[in-house]
Amino acid sequence: MKFSQLAVGQVFEHAGERYVKIGPLTARHERTGQQKFLARAALVQPIGGFAPEKAASKRDALPADQVLAAFENFHDRCLQTLAELHTELPPAQWERARQHLREARQEFLDRLA
Repeated sequence: MKFSQLAVGQVFEHAGERYVKIGPLTARHERTGQQKFLARAALVQPIGGFAPEKAASKRDALPADQVLAAFENFHDRCLQTLAELHTELPPAQWERARQHLREARQEFLDRLA
């Protein structure tokens, strides 16, 4: 099996050592805790089960209103920065940038919904 086919938290063997997948390209040695980079195509042998990694839970999640407030603050700062560039950009380019920001904001909000 290829490393990329493992789920995060899955225990596997590679080169005679046991690891836990901790990211798309990283694993943690099961005994020493040392992290190791592995190519997505690296051949591994899954070992039944998952390591007791702390999974994100609802209680660890930020409240939606806090996330939204932080995002709106970020969006406002982007608009302020763009407004400062108003005199330096041709009108069509400036308006296109504003439109891109509006669209990106709406895409973000749609993904949250």
